[in-house]
Amino acid sequence: MWIRRVAVATALTLLIGGPAIPAAADRIRAHDANDVDGTLDISSITHGHGHRAGVLIHRIRTYGEWRPRALNGNDGFDVWFSTDREDRFAEYRASIYVDHGALRACIGGYSEGSDFAGVGPCKAIDVRRPDPRTVVIRFAARRIGGNDYAWSASSSYRKAGSANCRRGCYDYAPNDRLPRGQIHHHL
Repeated sequence: MWIRRVAVATALTLLIGGPAIPAAADRIRAHDANDVDGTLDISSITHGHGHRAGVLIHRIRTYGEWRPRALNGNDGFDVWFSTDREDRFAEYRASIYVDHGALRACIGGYSEGSDFAGVGPCKAIDVRRPDPRTVVIRFAARRIGGNDYAWSASSSYRKAGSANCRRGCYDYAPNDRLPRGQIHHHL
């Protein structure tokens, strides 16, 4: 009897083109505390998959609204990817910044140790700003090896004349574990 149920379920799944799973079924969000002065204090980070196979989406949302010029110079967002299951150090980094007034993002290899950091060539990826508090990057999973990974995000913001951010305000998300929390994404 159970064999017939499995056969019927399999036939129905094939007939309708696969199981009915929403596109964002794997979407995971981590909230971050309102714990840093400055415009780029991260409130949440989210990951998911695009409608096309193999596309990854990462979203960073801040507590306050910000203008693209807040990402000038060395200020901006970074997304850190650890792909070797060791999770202490990132092997890839995506940077979100402004170049000549335009919002840009790129991803490249990154190596880090206790006393060094090395950055590989950075290749452009899709970046969007759906609202004044959010930035979204999209890229092919193969850009970071195409396997499971752990990730986190950070922001850096400096403002001359600011009492709190003159030398820099830095936020990490999630920051619930030291030295830096991470979200695991199983592909």
